[in-house]
Amino acid sequence: MALQHNIPAADNQMGMDLTDCYTVVTDVEVKKEPRYSPPEEAGGDPVLRTKHTVYFKTFSYINATALSEGKMFMARHSYEEDYPLTYSEDNVISYIYAWLKTNVAVYSSATDV
Repeated sequence: MALQHNIPAADNQMGMDLTDCYTVVTDVEVKKEPRYSPPEEAGGDPVLRTKHTVYFKTFSYINATALSEGKMFMARHSYEEDYPLTYSEDNVISYIYAWLKTNVAVYSSATDV
């Protein structure tokens, strides 16, 4: 699974519009680490957001050929996010790709490939 997307010139160091880029998710790890939000009231207790945290990396390539031929990636990002209790480890990859499309602007119009 991967995301196919465009990267506008304003969002890359090459200064040109890039089309049909590919991004893949790697190094996925779900840890039983609770995450909290700040207290709603001063002096209150922190609010539990989730009991699990997912860690993952994304690697973006100029196109599908670069990915399939093992060429050097053009961008790498690491993420540490809440992992909802309603998801299991079986579908963590699907969750991550959906999360990226919802929360990272460059992937908002990406296509699953």
